[in-house]
Amino acid sequence: MLKKEYNAVTYVSGPLLFLEGAADLAYGAIVNIDDGSGRVRGGQVIEVSDQYTVLQVFEETSGLNLDKTTVSLVEDVARLMLDRMVRRVPIVRAGRVVGIISGSDTFTPRIERAAPGARILLRSAHAHPDFLDGLRLGAERTPLRDALRFDDALARDLHVRDRVHTYAGFKIADVPV
Repeated sequence: MLKKEYNAVTYVSGPLLFLEGAADLAYGAIVNIDDGSGRVRGGQVIEVSDQYTVLQVFEETSGLNLDKTTVSLVEDVARLMLDRMVRRVPIVRAGRVVGIISGSDTFTPRIERAAPGARILLRSAHAHPDFLDGLRLGAERTPLRDALRFDDALARDLHVRDRVHTYAGFKIADVPV
């Protein structure tokens, strides 16, 4: 689980909490809001700008001491997409959709969660899913084919023996030990 803490809470309005210096938080990120007295509330990032990050607090906001309140990242949107099987999520800035997070953005958390030596099966409607070659993982932007050990020969052999043929493309990769 990721843990990064922010303490520049500047304003509370109803269920909304305004945070400065947190432009690196992702839209949709789930956060914990600690009021400094030991009470922790849940929340979610609903807007990110250069000036403020706006959080929706899932519980009562009365009694929050802005000087003592800290916000910490719990989960990012890609992990939630995996957990809840959501395929696409809009990215909203200043009330406008500026992008979409898709399933390909979830590769990094999938690989981070996988045990060393785990086998990953990648299936696609495309016989030769070229998009895999363009995927980059993590902050280092490591190419997917460098992060995993692909076994193309085994995938070809097993794909031919597949009786259902639901997917045109089939890849097998192992997480390095």
